[in-house]
Amino acid sequence: MESKKVVLDDQLGTLSGYQFRELLTDVADSFDLDNEHITTIRSYEANLYVGTSKGKILHYHLFEDAPSYILITQLSILDEPVTKMIILPQTQRALILAGGTATLYSLPELTPSNIGKIRDAHDILLLSYSVHATTQSRAPVQNDKIIAFTPQKIRILQVGPDQIKLLKDVNYSKAIKGISTASAMSSNYSNLVLVANDSHYDIIDLKHTRKIPLFEYSNGSNRNVNPYIIPFNAEDKEEEEYLLTISSDETTSMSMFINPLGDVTRGTITWIEEGYPSGGVVIEWPYVVGLFSSSKDKNKLIFSSLETFEVVASTSLDQKQPDNMTNEDRSVTEFHAPGLELNHQELQQDNADLNKIDDKDPLSKEEENLKDDTTKLDVSKNAESDQESLSIPNTELNKETDTIEKQITDEVTLTSKDIEPKASNSEMNDTTTDSLQVCKVTQIKLDNQSLNDKLSRINLLTKERELPGISEVDKGSILIYSKSKVWLTYQLHQIDEILILFHKALLSSTTNEFSKALQSTFDSFKGLKHDFLLYLLIICDFLDENYDNTLKYLTRIKGGELIISPLFVVHFLSTAELKGSDNFLIFKGILEICDGVKFKKSDAFVASYLSEVYPDLVKNDKTSCQVIRTLFYVQFSDLKQAYDFFKNNDQDNWMELDSTNNEIIKILQGKSISPILYVIYEKLLAVSSANVPEIIESYCSMCLELLSGDIIILEQLNITKDQLIDKILGQLQKNIENENAYSKYLLEVLKIDSERSFQYLKKHKNSKFKDTHKRIMDEISHSHTNELDFSLLRIEYLEGSWIDSNYKIEESKELISELIKVLISPTVLSNENRINFEILLATFKVENSLQETKWPKLEWIDYVHLNLNRNEAKELLKLYLKVFELLYHMKSNGWNIENYLEDLSNIEGRLFDYLTYLTPKNTESIIDLLLEFHDFSCAEHFAIHGSLPFSSHSLYFKDSSFIKSKETSFTSGAIKSNLQRILDHYIREDEADSLNIACIRHFACTYGYSIFSPTEMLNLLPQDIPVIHLLQYLEGVIIDLKAQNREGIVKKALSKADSAFTSKLYKDLSL
Repeated sequence: MESKKVVLDDQLGTLSGYQFRELLTDVADSFDLDNEHITTIRSYEANLYVGTSKGKILHYHLFEDAPSYILITQLSILDEPVTKMIILPQTQRALILAGGTATLYSLPELTPSNIGKIRDAHDILLLSYSVHATTQSRAPVQNDKIIAFTPQKIRILQVGPDQIKLLKDVNYSKAIKGISTASAMSSNYSNLVLVANDSHYDIIDLKHTRKIPLFEYSNGSNRNVNPYIIPFNAEDKEEEEYLLTISSDETTSMSMFINPLGDVTRGTITWIEEGYPSGGVVIEWPYVVGLFSSSKDKNKLIFSSLETFEVVASTSLDQKQPDNMTNEDRSVTEFHAPGLELNHQELQQDNADLNKIDDKDPLSKEEENLKDDTTKLDVSKNAESDQESLSIPNTELNKETDTIEKQITDEVTLTSKDIEPKASNSEMNDTTTDSLQVCKVTQIKLDNQSLNDKLSRINLLTKERELPGISEVDKGSILIYSKSKVWLTYQLHQIDEILILFHKALLSSTTNEFSKALQSTFDSFKGLKHDFLLYLLIICDFLDENYDNTLKYLTRIKGGELIISPLFVVHFLSTAELKGSDNFLIFKGILEICDGVKFKKSDAFVASYLSEVYPDLVKNDKTSCQVIRTLFYVQFSDLKQAYDFFKNNDQDNWMELDSTNNEIIKILQGKSISPILYVIYEKLLAVSSANVPEIIESYCSMCLELLSGDIIILEQLNITKDQLIDKILGQLQKNIENENAYSKYLLEVLKIDSERSFQYLKKHKNSKFKDTHKRIMDEISHSHTNELDFSLLRIEYLEGSWIDSNYKIEESKELISELIKVLISPTVLSNENRINFEILLATFKVENSLQETKWPKLEWIDYVHLNLNRNEAKELLKLYLKVFELLYHMKSNGWNIENYLEDLSNIEGRLFDYLTYLTPKNTESIIDLLLEFHDFSCAEHFAIHGSLPFSSHSLYFKDSSFIKSKETSFTSGAIKSNLQRILDHYIREDEADSLNIACIRHFACTYGYSIFSPTEMLNLLPQDIPVIHLLQYLEGVIIDLKAQNREGIVKKALSKADSAFTSKLYKDLSL
């Protein structure tokens, strides 16, 4: 089908507004014969009745929510053409004229009413009420009055519920058709009928039975003219008028306008060189619409103005037969005003411009993945219906669209590609042209599926669609029909008109003018239509970089909420691609536009918009609020700006770790403003529900990052390094459960502030992470070898592990190594500590010398315990005692401690040689060393047991059961030999100093009973020793001898008594 160019006269100041829409497509399916065709059409409520040339009535019904009429029944009247149907409103019947006979049927199902028929009728019509009959004078009506035109009479009939009654016959011959006028009389019914006979128009006064001749409607050479009498209400005069057609000659016709009395009411409309409207004439104020037939065009649709009496638009339908107008044929059929030439070459170029837009144009082609569910931005197409746009000045269109059109003065071609008509079973041959007919019915409303589709809203994320609550409809009462198809001619919807202008503005780069025109009018629209147009305004202003206007309209509020979702701005106008930004509803028609328009995105504008609407205007829109928050953080490049936003507008949104907050955290982690995460984490940690391990660990990591960062950042966040360390240690103490994370953060803090970290470790040495603490000590021991606090702390953790293991030897190895390492370290074994230790050792030898008469002598280890808190080398003495106890424990449990003693024996001055006595290689040498050390008690213990005694005071072993007492491996002879060696030392000391005699007395009293016999003991003592010094010992010996003698006597007495008792017992038993 050929497309044509529209060129409207700018002086008209109006907008194209009519389109074709295929109404019935399956009529031919109900035809029995090839030559059957449509003859008449009538509508009643949601029903459409189609009469055929073979006497059928096809009953179509428009069901609620159905897109089109559906054939529900067929009725055969006669085997004659159905020429007319009228609706009788009072009796709810249809009167159908076929083959000269009019038959009644009930509405809407067309059940025959067997109350009579009207025969020999050329035409039938309903007798009109008088428009001026008063309510008081108008009696209740239960019947319908009709007029039947017969060859010789005009018959007035009354149709009641159960009969047809003849009221009056008026003689009038050759009547073809007529119309009952609504006269100015006060009676209920009109008494005037406007009639056409075979050549003239007449007015018949039914009451007075008189004729008022008017004029001829055809000249003598053109007698095959079908006269038309069309009543209409003149909206400019508020009176009923009648159009009467006149054929001047074969090429020219005209129309006259009269009132019910026959007076001319307005000028004539003349159709020169257009032939006669043989296809019918209807009136759609302010237009006369006719289908004309001439030698040039068999079917030409012409619109003429009732106000200017000029032809305003016309098109030939011969090249697009209605039978060829299928649902595939949606090109715009456009008319041009008289006197303007049609430029086909320009048309083709315009057509190409519209359908092939290069990258420089403001529109791009639709994406392939949208082809199935969106409509291309082709202004000439209506995706859901078969329609053709007629460019006709329409003064009935709202002033809104008129104003917009006036603002756009550039001439723009609105055409689409030629589309080959789809073949159908009713398609005409190329050489045959159907005669079309036009008629008018009561207004038909069909869903404007294309507009409803545009006004439906789609969630970009879920793809769910929300249909408009109120469907927009195409409304029209003019039908054009061919042999087997019916089209509705309807006025283009105002929104569709504005969309056409919008696309014209896009193509011609006149969006600024379009926006100005629409701004003053769009508020007159309500509901979804208003919101739809608001989107158009915003798109235009944004494309024109009129950001002030764009912001003004984006922030419009309805019902306390923004009309335009902020997500629209984020998704289409921002460069950021955020998750969830497509979770909003948008009109499908706007989506199609946005997908085709190339926006010059502006983050600066989006930022100003977000600042305008957040948080007050989106507080009830959680989805938008979350996306806007995310976009703020995406756009921030200044830490102070982000910090102020968080403190002033956003911290209340961090009460949980939801998906949005997680997304924001991920975004911030890769940005230069990532330190803002510190305050975010801190806020989350203040809420128990958000206190999750991931956040705790991230918080600690951020604190560490800040500790190693610029001090300026800390000032911006109002935090100090000491506070950050406290925050980390606080999380370690309370919240971190993962051992690896705990260890990692504690080690990092140790590197930054070892002093405070050691304090923490010391304070929490018994925490559940004490093993971790111990491991940390191991890991950093090499870097803190000269730090006594760290070394002592590490020892504490090693001790804790060892004690927890119940003093297992395996656990003591690491501890003894650390103890010895620290003991001999330069820090502990400093010159000052060395001197203090040597003084303590010298003091022990003095206080424990043989000159002192007090026995038993204090052991060295006990002496150290007693002086532990008195000596300035306290740490050294403490470590010394611990080494002794742990080595003793290991030795007593059979472990080889030689390796540990090697380091102790190499100390300058041999300060710690005493500890090496725990593993004697030669008994005599150890005894001599102990005697030389003045640890006489230990020497005596060693002589008997072969080992040093354990201290009576212990730092580790509060329960002595953990110390195994080793049984002596010496024979009695060896013991006596060892003790005799000690006695010899005492005797030598006594010979050197007679004051040392007390040691000999101690020896005799201690070992002269249990180890040595009195004889052996006395033989060991010097011959010249005064007996007085042995008096105590000798008394003891004598007492012991007496005791032994008494014991012998008692034993003998008991033996005798036992023997007598036994004899007596045997004797008693024998009886």
